Amino acid sequence: MCLVSIIIPTYKRADLLERAIKSILNQSFKNVEIIVVDDNDSDSNYRTETEHIMKEFEEYQNIFYIKHEHNRNGAVARNTGIKHARGKFIGFLDDDDEFHPTKLEKQVALLEKSSDEIFGVRTGYQMVKNGRKIYENKAKEKGNLKVELLKNDIILATNSSVLFKKDKILNIGGFDSSFIRHQDIELMLRLFNIGNIETISEILVSINADDPQNRPNGEKLDLVKTYFFESFSDDINKLSDNDRKIVYLNHKYEVAKIFLKGGELKKFTKYLFSNKICFKFIIKFLREFYLKVIKKELA
Repeated sequence: MCLVSIIIPTYKRADLLERAIKSILNQSFKNVEIIVVDDNDSDSNYRTETEHIMKEFEEYQNIFYIKHEHNRNGAVARNTGIKHARGKFIGFLDDDDEFHPTKLEKQVALLEKSSDEIFGVRTGYQMVKNGRKIYENKAKEKGNLKVELLKNDIILATNSSVLFKKDKILNIGGFDSSFIRHQDIELMLRLFNIGNIETISEILVSINADDPQNRPNGEKLDLVKTYFFESFSDDINKLSDNDRKIVYLNHKYEVAKIFLKGGELKKFTKYLFSNKICFKFIIKFLREFYLKVIKKELA
């Protein structure tokens, strides 16, 4: 039976880390090593809290605890985990997320019989807030999804849903540490240059949306998008005129939504007009907002 390495980067969320670790220990597939990479500053209360949680798992021979001297960002933490991973397959679990019990068993079975062109297997996932499911994505698309990912037309939830072949991750040099956000998207786009992805449509991951750390700031997200456009300009420029336009509109629409959700109406309006986000995108947002209100009233 092959060994699977699961890497958990953790930062300021010691209270949630135990749940993430136990979701791996409860897997039906047992040949797993867990690598927890503590990305808190060494002199912080967050480090002390994380060390306290990890003492509970000191006797586990398959759990390894690695500490950064200071905060270096999630991409670096994941690369640290990759460096120490011994498994044939590598997965990542955000410290506030959870694997469902049969996730790894089903992914390993599919990866073991896959061709060399396959670099990983993703699964469906659900978004959970305050203990309630607020969204689910039953993954269907497979193959090379590079164009869809560039256009922001597909959400892969890479950090917690995909199990990768280790050699494919090493082939592209791991994560790009210059990305503060969109680290998973950046990694996947480079992987699609060398292969394809398989898909299990079953929902096997819970992505938790309770922690405010996950909520981006509009201005900062706009800077991230600008860096994303610059980093993948060659790929974007190879697209048709229409697809290229969709890339920019979809990503900028995402930023506009952050301003509106934060109640920053002036910034929302200014962003819409300055980026020429067309009327159909405003209608799209209003429709999404309306559906959420209706669902809440019916719940």
